[in-house]
Amino acid sequence: MRSTDFKRRNNPIEILQEIRPNKCKVNWDRLLYLSILILGLAYIGFYTIRVMTTVEGEGQVRFKKLDIQFTSDVQIIEIKRFEGDSVQPGDTLFWYLDEDITRFVQINNQTIKTPNTQWIDQDRLSTRRKIELLQIDLKQFQQLETLNKTEQDRIRKEIMLDIYSADKLDMYTHREIEYSSQITSIKKEISLQQQYLAWLDQQEAQIKILMASESGKPVPDWRKELKPYVSPIRGTITQILKENYEVAVQGDVVMSIHKPSNLFIKVFYDQKDLRKLHEGDIVHIEFPDGTTSEGVLQRFYYATFELPEEFQKKYEPVTRSIAADIIPLDEIEREKWRPFYKMNVSVYKRVITL
Repeated sequence: MRSTDFKRRNNPIEILQEIRPNKCKVNWDRLLYLSILILGLAYIGFYTIRVMTTVEGEGQVRFKKLDIQFTSDVQIIEIKRFEGDSVQPGDTLFWYLDEDITRFVQINNQTIKTPNTQWIDQDRLSTRRKIELLQIDLKQFQQLETLNKTEQDRIRKEIMLDIYSADKLDMYTHREIEYSSQITSIKKEISLQQQYLAWLDQQEAQIKILMASESGKPVPDWRKELKPYVSPIRGTITQILKENYEVAVQGDVVMSIHKPSNLFIKVFYDQKDLRKLHEGDIVHIEFPDGTTSEGVLQRFYYATFELPEEFQKKYEPVTRSIAADIIPLDEIEREKWRPFYKMNVSVYKRVITL
């Protein structure tokens, strides 16, 4: 046998080396713990630095306003402007009477008491309001009745096509009866209220006739005694506190007018922060929507004020704070403040020393 017959040949079956995964060298639990610890320490450090270097106060955007008041009792007859209206100097805001002339009439320099008709004006106003509300309800039920009738006709056609059974109409029939009775009741109530208005007019006419017969002179027409109240400034009406025919006694506020140009922030600081604040300081302001602005600390009120109710925490003693006014840095900043009237803002000032 030849030696060549024992020549080694390449083995067709190759042995694959075992592939072992590399060991994970990162301890994720430890990494997570350290990350949370670092973030916590960073937050505590940031908060501590902020408290030590920042004075924070809570404020509210306001306009300087004009409160319309009288030094004597008056009766508001007709309000010509409404909340949100812009007014110019000379615009008529409302008509009023210096006194209720339906109570007293001057005759030969003597004041004779006459029957009081103020209740008639008040009842008339109240009745008109009731009629307006009833008319709103009437319109709603009429719309519901129309909608119910439309649905009822549709269901009736589908019943004819054997889509629904006949008892499907019962619900709409009950609604029709209910809406119809409500409409009839409201119309009856409106009619009664209108009759009451007519009765009030008759009572007022009889009182005037009685007054004329007792005095021997014609009863003065109160409409000729009406006086207009004109706006002394340019501004926006933000609040109306009286209604037509309502009496405003001495000192009552009838209407408030705000001047858009006199925009400011009323801010409240803790008493301990007073030594860190000075007039003329530049402060940073953060609005509820996240936008920021700058202002100037204009003046302090050197008397403590009770913290406004919206800033006072419930179930805690009443907090007294130092109040100050902040004005916009310029016209650009003033325009940023305008949409945030009566909204709460946060005010910050950076300080170097404690």
